[in-house]
Amino acid sequence: MPLAAARAKARELHATVREGRDPLSERDADAAKAKAEAAKAQAAEVAFAQVADMFIAAHEASWRSSKHRQQWHNTLRDYVLPALGDLPVGTVDTGAVVKIIEPLWREKTETASRVRGRIESILDYAKARGGREGENAAR
Repeated sequence: MPLAAARAKARELHATVREGRDPLSERDADAAKAKAEAAKAQAAEVAFAQVADMFIAAHEASWRSSKHRQQWHNTLRDYVLPALGDLPVGTVDTGAVVKIIEPLWREKTETASRVRGRIESILDYAKARGGREGENAAR
């Protein structure tokens, strides 16, 4: 850095201190914000299938029976993952959920309701971990 630029930067920082602000704190806050935004962007790129696996691993032990566990795996495998599995969880929208649920409503109303609830739970899990923003697309 040339001497003139260093002196200008020093004057700028002294002015900041005279205003009652802490330049080091501001620099650290900016760095933390950039890091958080990068982490959020990376989390949003995680595939829906990966988040579903993480959700199941986190909650499977609390489910009441092995049949219930198997139903989760089967409904996700049969209805959800073919459509949403490779999509980044941050991009799953209401239209994508409706494409899955709408055909099921006609023939298997109870299954459609459960699948919608399971997608909602997975998207809530993703939001809690910073992979999504806004409303839940399955709600």
